[in-house]
Amino acid sequence: MKMLKFALFACFFLFFNLYGNETLNLRQNLSKANPGDYIVAAQNKNYILLNILAKTPEKLTIQEISIPASKIERNNIVWKEWVQKGAPAHTSWIKYTIILPTGEMQDTFSFSSLGWQPINLEAPFLPTLLNLRFTKIADKERKKVGDPLSEGGTGGKKIWQPPLIINGQQIRGALLDAWRAHWPRDRSPLSDKIIEVYIPREGDNYPSYFPYWLQVSGAIGKADLRIIDSGTGLTN
Repeated sequence: MKMLKFALFACFFLFFNLYGNETLNLRQNLSKANPGDYIVAAQNKNYILLNILAKTPEKLTIQEISIPASKIERNNIVWKEWVQKGAPAHTSWIKYTIILPTGEMQDTFSFSSLGWQPINLEAPFLPTLLNLRFTKIADKERKKVGDPLSEGGTGGKKIWQPPLIINGQQIRGALLDAWRAHWPRDRSPLSDKIIEVYIPREGDNYPSYFPYWLQVSGAIGKADLRIIDSGTGLTN
């Protein structure tokens, strides 16, 4: 469950594209997020919903709800309604506050157990993640798909793009940029690993601060975490 939450943090906090020097910083533009924004991530056999509850210039309050995939029919669910009904069959429901200038966590509260929880300082995953420096992956290094003879025999192939889903609908033709960072050697499960994220290009008609695909060690064929839905206006 810890690794599930760690990957979830990665998904939700990669909000910022800084194209001027082809780098990506994980916490410099969290101000783009708005209360009511949400994403739903899939990892292994679980779904995790993250929803922004409140925001100030210094802090961001988020709720995180987890549920086994076997307990829910993804194609038939309206996530807003599910939360408003009390998230039936959920296995974990917490909220926490992020200090934006540092990326640190505080004030973790469990709705499941109706109590405050201690912050795990054994492996400072989130502060490390938020301070990583990602660099843009060149198009020539990215995975290609399609028939090399399908474009007039020129040998051209298209760059692979992960799916982008907004309010339950897949956005066709969406272009996402790929970014890569190296996790420091800290004896955590991600120690010395390569992290890659895929984020929509800024300026298109959908949020450019959500990473819609996250993977470890460059295994494009098998995502460690993917976004299956996203949207706005989610209030309890």
